[in-house]
Amino acid sequence: MKVLLLSGMMLFSLLAKCIAQECQLPISLVGKSLLLRVYGLPSQSNPYADNIIEMFFKEKSYLSKVLKTGEIIGGEYKYHRYERDLAEISVEEVKEGVRAHYTETFVCQTDISGYYIFSTFQGRVKPEVRQNTGRYIFK
Repeated sequence: MKVLLLSGMMLFSLLAKCIAQECQLPISLVGKSLLLRVYGLPSQSNPYADNIIEMFFKEKSYLSKVLKTGEIIGGEYKYHRYERDLAEISVEEVKEGVRAHYTETFVCQTDISGYYIFSTFQGRVKPEVRQNTGRYIFK
């Protein structure tokens, strides 16, 4: 699974380099706000599809708000910028007693926007292991 994810990240990065215009992701997310547009059609395995999620970041914690429903979820995160145009957030959250662990891998297209891959490894939505894609914008 890790090899597949790493291969996907490298392919995603190469694709982005073809379309990116010398963009740069932030070094830190502290104090930042992020809008995520989730692609796809809503389904049992992709309940946030066709939604916009806003994330607010502190030193090690974050809050997410699903703008369509008002649902708020929080947890802890780690941010790692691999290259100036490739970064990843690793998230741990607990809601209704169920732990979720997922990553969001970002490839910039401009300094404030680009594409992301959402990959979940444990969570409350089945199947627990799945991926979605979308666009992001830093506010």
